[in-house]
Amino acid sequence: MRSMKTGNPVSKPKGRGMAIAAIIIGVISWILGIVSFWFVFWFAYGRMNTAVILTSSASLLLALTAILSITLSIIAKVRGAHTGMLVGALIPSILTFPSVALNAYILIYYIGMTY
Repeated sequence: MRSMKTGNPVSKPKGRGMAIAAIIIGVISWILGIVSFWFVFWFAYGRMNTAVILTSSASLLLALTAILSITLSIIAKVRGAHTGMLVGALIPSILTFPSVALNAYILIYYIGMTY
């Protein structure tokens, strides 16, 4: 496809693929955050202290994937992706942090309780 004024090819936005990857990473980290949150409470209900500590400490890595998703979405927006894709990646990434924070709180509580 060529532009009407100059005859040069019209360039597509370069950040679309990166924005889609950010959305996928954000949604996956949000879902894994919710699942890990419920597993931690399930293990805590069963008084499985080691499982609570391992699961909640492993779920802290989801904060890194959420930050990665936020960073990729901002870079994609700078490269020309649509604002809707930016919002679509930011919302699930931000919603990951409450479950990570609660898992961190439970981790601190259970480590204090075991010693």
